[in-house]
Amino acid sequence: MSKFGRGLFWGTLIGMFVGVITAPKAGSETRKDLKKQAEKIKEEAIGHAEETAEETKENVDKTAAEAKKVVDKAAIETKKVVNKAEKAIEKK
Repeated sequence: MSKFGRGLFWGTLIGMFVGVITAPKAGSETRKDLKKQAEKIKEEAIGHAEETAEETKENVDKTAAEAKKVVDKAAIETKKVVNKAEKAIEKK
């Protein structure tokens, strides 16, 4: 999640909390509102966590594919060097 997204999330959370606490309502109404807001925040947090998990998985998959290419290329180059070395030894 970007810095902006995190700031937006926390700003919304703090704003909702302050709004609910300072609202002139009965205690039972305030508790109901707090419960609703907590549920909303929970759902948003789950959504952000799922989004972050998906982005992380995509990045890991991409990095793994790139690493495999590098390893495969290194293996090919190593085989070439070994073959040259074997040929040089055979000539002696």
